[in-house]
Amino acid sequence: MSSIEKKPLKVLRVSANLTQEETAKEVGVNRTTYGNWENYKSYPDAPQLVRLSEVFKCSMDAFYFPTDASLKLVKDEEEVG
Repeated sequence: MSSIEKKPLKVLRVSANLTQEETAKEVGVNRTTYGNWENYKSYPDAPQLVRLSEVFKCSMDAFYFPTDASLKLVKDEEEVG
């Protein structure tokens, strides 16, 4: 199992060059809450998932069906910008 399959939020966050603190601020939660999401101790609700997909520039599928292809959207955006 690849790291994207084990911890998709962490892989997407690192690929977007964000810290947990920065990601949490973008989503409107504290760092502890976001860290718990990365470690499957709690889960974001639907509006938070939408915001995460905006922050990471990916579809919400990346959170539920993580594959290496899920990162393509983030990487393509970095190359364009």
